[in-house]
Amino acid sequence: GNAKIAPPSVLDGKRANNMAIALAQFKNFYKPLAGTSIEGAPVRVGTDGEAHDAWKDLCVAVLRQDTSDLNPDKVEALKELMPTPEELRKLNGFRGDINTLGKAEQFVGAVAAVPRFSARLDMFAFKLNLPHMMMGICDGAAIITEAAEQVMNSKGLALVLRQMLAIGNIMNEGSRKGQASGITLDSLLKLIQTKGADKR
Repeated sequence: GNAKIAPPSVLDGKRANNMAIALAQFKNFYKPLAGTSIEGAPVRVGTDGEAHDAWKDLCVAVLRQDTSDLNPDKVEALKELMPTPEELRKLNGFRGDINTLGKAEQFVGAVAAVPRFSARLDMFAFKLNLPHMMMGICDGAAIITEAAEQVMNSKGLALVLRQMLAIGNIMNEGSRKGQASGITLDSLLKLIQTKGADKR
């Protein structure tokens, strides 16, 4: 009949199912082996004589940092799909044809075959997010610059600091701290804790 045959599973069933669902957004990259896939759909034939890799195109897109089909959200989704060491051990222990397994296992096998794939994926994600990060840094720097200019140009703050300096010199008269010509930031912080004769 037309009933679908469930592929054998090596990974945890729930994890494999969640991975397969998440991988649906990358269906354009999925190229199963020749004949009929486990889901009954016609697929292409591999003719290079090498072990077939159903997710090869996806891995190549990451290595090439191809943004035509991979945006920041998809790359972040891929990072969530990276296999754990335990999952890699499970797949390495499988001695059958990986193309008979589900999409999740095929994906794990594909990324495991690429040296430092996870690190390269992180680098790709950083590259994609860099413009947004830079915008945030520039916005923050602009706010700090504006605040600094307001402090430097504030006549009211300058008056308060002069009065604080005068009071400090009076309090420190006769000591080596007397006759100070300016106020340090550390002194400003200590001023908060200073109390008058009435303890207020």
